[in-house]
Amino acid sequence: MQKGQLLVRIKPDAYQAQFERWQASMSVAEANLAKADADYKRASELYEKKLVSDADMDASRTAYQVAKATYDQSKASLKEARETLAKTSIYSPMDGVVSQLKSELAERVSGSTFTQGTEIMTVADLSRMEARVDVGENDVVSVSIGDTARVEVDAYPDRRFVGIVSRIANTAKTTGLQTQDQVTNFEVRILLEAPKGIQFRPGMSMAADIETETRTNVFAVPIQSVTVRVPKVEGPKPEEPKEGEAQLALKKSKVKEDDKLDEVIFVVEDGKAKTVKVKRGISDDAYVELTQGGAENLEIVSGPFKAINRDLENESKVRVENKKTAKTGTIADKGESK
Repeated sequence: MQKGQLLVRIKPDAYQAQFERWQASMSVAEANLAKADADYKRASELYEKKLVSDADMDASRTAYQVAKATYDQSKASLKEARETLAKTSIYSPMDGVVSQLKSELAERVSGSTFTQGTEIMTVADLSRMEARVDVGENDVVSVSIGDTARVEVDAYPDRRFVGIVSRIANTAKTTGLQTQDQVTNFEVRILLEAPKGIQFRPGMSMAADIETETRTNVFAVPIQSVTVRVPKVEGPKPEEPKEGEAQLALKKSKVKEDDKLDEVIFVVEDGKAKTVKVKRGISDDAYVELTQGGAENLEIVSGPFKAINRDLENESKVRVENKKTAKTGTIADKGESK
């Protein structure tokens, strides 16, 4: 259907009668106003010639004002009745198709200015669909309007579609309030345009990866290759504090554990694993960008997270089973939602 096409016509008998009644009232008010206006002008001319008393002049003026107010009231009521009658014919607000029809021929419907009316049907533009996903409170701060989203629709398992973030909710949706399962999410809306030959339908299940930041030509390694180790202490061993300084030394040693750890990767040199201090950039589900470390031309140890994080130590002997080059390419920081 096209925009402006007639969809539904509600039986207009009562609204038509109301409109005609106000039309008649408007005609009477218009005639009364014309008579009151003529009388007022005539009385004004006689009053200037001192042929009419002050009381008669005041009465003529009052009659005109009452007739004018009655006319204005009838005019406003007629306008309201005309608009109400026009609402008995419902036209399509846009190009699209009827995706839901909830009321049939001869069924009663209701609606007013102050209450929600009966939902008759839903008109949808299936060429431009909107995906709605819930994003956790920790990730939503990184999402911005205009971000690119990669959408996977269950009905098309072998394809990924590109969308644009169009709206981010200002208010959270919380489930399981005051329980161990409490979850706080924000609704994010993504505009999708269906490619040729693809037809999205309202209610389809989907998942989306929102790319909050993208960089190209970066040095990236498998995310499990980056771990943490206690930094080496260089220089002479600090002297033991004196008895009076013990309490002060104890307070200075109480720092956050994170401040004591270095982010490192393991590289292979002469058959041994050695640590290289690095600095992380953005990451996705599989790879993390390294912005510092100078390990681009080194052989990086990759394997299960447990093996690298717990078992592997500096100077440990390693055996290369599957030599791979460092990954250089495109990496995107993502927030995954469903």
